[in-house]
Amino acid sequence: MISSSISPGVKVSKLHTRTIIQTYLVLGVAFSCMLGINIYAYYTIINMSETYTSLENSAINIELNTTRANLLFREIVSGYTKDKDMNDVWDLIRESNENAERLDNLESKEKMNERIAKFNDVMIKFYKFYRNPDSEITEDSSTKFRNEYEAAYMNVMGAVEAVKDKLTELIIQRMFTFKVLYMALLVNFLLLFWFTVITFRRYIGRRKQAEIDLVGAKNDIDIIINSLDSMVITVDPHGIIKQWNKSAETGLNLPAERVIGKAVWIVLPFLMPYKTKIETLPLSGKSEAAYGEKIISNNQRYFNLSLNALSREMGVAIRLDDITEYQMRDEQLRHAQKMEVVKNLIGGLANDFNNVLGAITGTISMMRYSSKNDNRTKEDLESDINLIESSTERAVVMVQHLLSMTSKHEVSLEPVDLNEVVIHVLKICQNTFDKRIELEAELYDLKVLVRADAVQIEQCLLNLCDNAAQAMTSMRASEREWGGKLSVSIGIVYPDKKFKSEHPNSTQSSYWCLSISDTGVGMDKETLCKIFDPFFSTKDRDSSTGLGLTMVKEIIERHEGFLDVESTPDKGTTFMIYLPELAKTADEDGERKVIPVSAMDQIPTGSGLIFVVDDEAIMRKTAGSILEKLGYNVVYAEDGEEAVNIYKEKYQEIRVILLDMAMPKMSGKDAYVEMKKVNPDIKVILVSGFKKDTRIMEALDLGINSFIQKPYSMVTLAQEIKRFCMGG
Repeated sequence: MISSSISPGVKVSKLHTRTIIQTYLVLGVAFSCMLGINIYAYYTIINMSETYTSLENSAINIELNTTRANLLFREIVSGYTKDKDMNDVWDLIRESNENAERLDNLESKEKMNERIAKFNDVMIKFYKFYRNPDSEITEDSSTKFRNEYEAAYMNVMGAVEAVKDKLTELIIQRMFTFKVLYMALLVNFLLLFWFTVITFRRYIGRRKQAEIDLVGAKNDIDIIINSLDSMVITVDPHGIIKQWNKSAETGLNLPAERVIGKAVWIVLPFLMPYKTKIETLPLSGKSEAAYGEKIISNNQRYFNLSLNALSREMGVAIRLDDITEYQMRDEQLRHAQKMEVVKNLIGGLANDFNNVLGAITGTISMMRYSSKNDNRTKEDLESDINLIESSTERAVVMVQHLLSMTSKHEVSLEPVDLNEVVIHVLKICQNTFDKRIELEAELYDLKVLVRADAVQIEQCLLNLCDNAAQAMTSMRASEREWGGKLSVSIGIVYPDKKFKSEHPNSTQSSYWCLSISDTGVGMDKETLCKIFDPFFSTKDRDSSTGLGLTMVKEIIERHEGFLDVESTPDKGTTFMIYLPELAKTADEDGERKVIPVSAMDQIPTGSGLIFVVDDEAIMRKTAGSILEKLGYNVVYAEDGEEAVNIYKEKYQEIRVILLDMAMPKMSGKDAYVEMKKVNPDIKVILVSGFKKDTRIMEALDLGINSFIQKPYSMVTLAQEIKRFCMGG
């Protein structure tokens, strides 16, 4: 979803990169060509300057030396000079020959030397003719020698002029080469300019089109994202919100304009634990990475959280799905399953309760009869009291077990000893199962510690035990066949290759195995394949929701454990719960210890005024009688409003308040709040027939000092009252 929305952006980025690379390549090639041409032209000019200067100097020297030789020769022949002789002429001719050696590139040195030599010969001939006394100098001979001499001289000068012309021609050719080079530079520059203009025009056009596509794609994606039921939030690598869809606006009651540009964990504090993940996920190098977890917001809403990495630059897409309704429905299903188990156990529980009540009422009637006839001893009376007391304690335990099974419970993972869980569940089974079922427990010698929610594990174990009991009773064809053995054992398992192949998600080095075996009707292979399917049941449809084993398996998997089953028709079934072993601390290590609860030999007494607040008259009378026996004075109130009014009058005398939780007109919690306004140092013991649930915890959080669950014994009440009276 998100990745498709960024493809136009990637397209723009790639287009930009490609254009830059092409431009740099062409600029590099053009620059190299221009640099090469300039270097070639530079060295050509330098070379031409040096060469042509040398050649031109040589030609000029030949011309000058020849001319000087000509003039000097004429002066010598005419007799105009006495300081010079022919040796000076020959020196000039020799210098001309030396300069001619340097003209080989433009004119053959043999040809130039030949002309100079001829000029030299004519000069010698001319000189000898004029200096020889025997020579007959006539006008014709003089003209002939003069013409021959002029011809030789002009021949040399003509050769020099030819050299100059050739040099000029070469310079013109070289200048043409320079023109070609600089024309090439100009063309190269124009081509480069043309390419740059065309490239950037195409780039700008494509970029504009890509930006149009990007805007269109973004609008399309915005429409898609805003149409999603999921809350989608995109943040940059620093957690700053960039996008906030309509579902997020509606679901979180925050408009986009108020949150864009802010850190997501500031806007949504329940995401603070994921701050590090959000910041580091884009750096993982993965185009997509998901992280899913159920989280609870500050206002007790449940969300499924998913984190998806977009890129290093774009950050993370956060997806939130409100699963509060599903969570509540799930809890309702769990509670319904719990009630199903209670329904299955209620018959045996009622029977046991009637037995307890029968023992109490029977003993009381015997005591009343004896009080009239006065024929029972003190030992008989004490025996009757002990029987009533033990029966009452048994009834209290049964009620507590029933409350633990039916109450709704907040999940809390903490160290739990499976030995204690098994003992607790088997006590319930002992009180509720058909007496023809034999219960057997094989506990571990050491503490069996797992990190778990004790109530949920008890629920799982009780559910499996209840299924086992039904497999040995109501699921049999005839009641005469009812009965069997239910065995619960605990052992340690170290995963081997077979275990890991059967449980690929196993990561721990050791697991505790809680095994529940029965000798019931068993199951065939076809049934075994379906038992964990929701709403599948082997029982009567009118008596089962078919959610029991599904819930058990889900709970065990939430504890990172596994649930296996083995069964043989007509022989029985074994369920095996595997839970990761929790490493023991120094205090937890060692053998499991059973600490006996010793009875109080002395019940603490005291003095002072105790305020008993309870809407049940029998509880007020019972508490008052116990307190008066202990030496206290008692004042009573039957509801919260009356309690507040009495406390305002007598708060200076009252030492401790025994306050019931549930009362008409004003609850115990509200009454406590009002009385605390009168005396901030008030001392209150809260009493209730309910377990220590969330309502009790809320009251204790307000500052109530202690809590006692009804029914309470004289020892318990005496100890609590004395504990608070000792302080003042």
